[in-house]
Amino acid sequence: MRSLFQAIRSLRHLSFRHWLVVLSASALLLVCATSFAVKARAIGWQPLSELQKSFRLTAAPANRAAKVACPVPNPTLTISTSVPVPSNATTGTNFTAQLSASGGTAPYSFSLLSGTLPQGLSLYTDFTFPPNYSLGTQQFLAINPPNGLRQTGTFNFTIQVTDANGCVATQPYTMTVTCPALTLSTSVPVPATATVGSTFTTTLSLSGGAGVYTMAAVNATALPPGLSVYAQGYAPPLTPPPGLQATWVLATTTSIGPATSATFLSHTGPYTFTVRATDQFGCTVDQTFMMTVTCPTITFPQPLSTTLPNATLNQPYAAQSFLAAPPHPSNYLFSPPPYNYSVIGNLPLGLSLVNPATGSFVFDLSAKLQGTPTETGTFTFTVRATGFNMGFFSTNNNCYGEQPYTLTVNAAANTSPTIFSGGLVTRERGAAAAVANLGTVNDVETAAGSLTVTATNVPTGLTLGTINNANGVITATIAADATAALGINTIQLQVTDGGGASATAGFSVNVTIALSPIITVNTTADTVAADGFCSLREAIQAANTNTAVNECPAGTVGMTTIEFNVGTGTPTINVTGDSLPLITEPLTIKGNTGGATRIELNGAAITGSGLYLYQGADGSALKSLVINRFGNGVVLSGSNGSSIENCYIGTDATGTMPLGNSNSGISISGSSNNVIGGTSATQRN
Repeated sequence: MRSLFQAIRSLRHLSFRHWLVVLSASALLLVCATSFAVKARAIGWQPLSELQKSFRLTAAPANRAAKVACPVPNPTLTISTSVPVPSNATTGTNFTAQLSASGGTAPYSFSLLSGTLPQGLSLYTDFTFPPNYSLGTQQFLAINPPNGLRQTGTFNFTIQVTDANGCVATQPYTMTVTCPALTLSTSVPVPATATVGSTFTTTLSLSGGAGVYTMAAVNATALPPGLSVYAQGYAPPLTPPPGLQATWVLATTTSIGPATSATFLSHTGPYTFTVRATDQFGCTVDQTFMMTVTCPTITFPQPLSTTLPNATLNQPYAAQSFLAAPPHPSNYLFSPPPYNYSVIGNLPLGLSLVNPATGSFVFDLSAKLQGTPTETGTFTFTVRATGFNMGFFSTNNNCYGEQPYTLTVNAAANTSPTIFSGGLVTRERGAAAAVANLGTVNDVETAAGSLTVTATNVPTGLTLGTINNANGVITATIAADATAALGINTIQLQVTDGGGASATAGFSVNVTIALSPIITVNTTADTVAADGFCSLREAIQAANTNTAVNECPAGTVGMTTIEFNVGTGTPTINVTGDSLPLITEPLTIKGNTGGATRIELNGAAITGSGLYLYQGADGSALKSLVINRFGNGVVLSGSNGSSIENCYIGTDATGTMPLGNSNSGISISGSSNNVIGGTSATQRN
């Protein structure tokens, strides 16, 4: 009978062609009959006599089950759980209670009538026959395993049960979910005291929480400079990806390098800071630390003696190196960090202490005492080394070391002064006078600024203004008129010291013809019209014909320059209608003018070429242009000695995206001695 009853149970909710059910004391007989739908509800195991009373099979048309009206009232239907539903719980904990009902007619179904379940708690069924309903932290069809209760707060909810006859009963529940007790610990204690230049690392751990946890400083600005809270392998500002349990540390680390590139504590002072650990469900715990950072002991291993080598009046002094010793040289990335050096007291006039260069690859980290003394005597002074300065990690603090030194400057015999040329000076015929650096003068006995400088010869056509001597730097205004000889002209200068000794030297001035006229394009429109603007098309015509075209002034025989005043960045001129005119006269087109970086010429609307240097355009130059989407970007045909510099050809304005010219970027035929690019980075295309 038991196995037969199980067979009947397995037939619930199925449609059959024809079934009749006969119940007797000894057997259950299934006989084929007319088409009905049969629905059986399990009531558990009972004696057959009770089964005949409470187990009922009803016949109804297919897809419709018969239902027995619920008696009203129904005080006997109640809900119970296999274990009590806790009124208090903590996040991350798991809980399961199987729901059951009594006093009604099985099977029972359960549902959430009202209220909200805390995240992680679900009402579910295990899909057995009869179904077993449970209230617990389960998650079906989930990718990740369940993580227990995931939400804090007080939750009121009501479970409803419905029996086979539609009778219902409800049971209210209240559950308060709180955070568990959390503990933040360190692998090694955070020191109460430390020194500038030292490093420190400790691993941060959280116990008592649930899921993946993170660490952070409650107020990062309260940390001692150089100390950070970060995930190992993810130095600030990097963070680990969500869901990954990283190893968190409190350590000295650079904010721009990998976590293994340690820097150091850089500032003195007392610091009180708090580290906060947060688990996966937002539960937190704070731990406050105190650290006092003090100065290290700074010494001077260089120079070896506090009595420096003697200097001679008005003669260059052999530079002396001063190097302070850091307390922890092994803590720095490339080499011990340079200090900021200063002098307390008076150095001999003409000498100064020069600090080392800063940066991450500085190899000479010493300060230099150098110059030429201009007074005699014995001088006592103190050199102070303050703070650290290591390229990426520039810091300032009050840590310093001091060392006193003595230097004697002796007099020397009178010698002739020296004069050094400042290099070639170029002047254009007819241009306004301009100041030129003629060179420098020096003398052992007389201060450079006190030396007398005069001109002994000035070539015809050159005008030399008043000669100025600013601490040995010689300057004067120079101009060339139309009578000046083209090419190199030499001006003779004489310098005399206080003892009457003198020296002479020649300074070269290169005289050139007047510069080419400039036509300024002030519109991005591709037009030829008397509209108040000078377009590029009109400017090329004016340069070719040496006559004014509408608002564009005339070019000149020889070189003409076209510049732009159409905006900053990379303004675009969309060439429309037809190709730009052939360039038949020497012409320089400069795109980096009027505030622009380059000028873009867009030929998408035409099929012809962009800029065409034709016969007669020898010596032309195209500079700082973006030329794209033409048939040929640039054509050199019969044009010799021309150049193309700092242009983007076949790209967008950034030089990173292709916007090709359909045939050639640069087409050269019947031309020679042309230069594409150049030896410097600014000339390359």
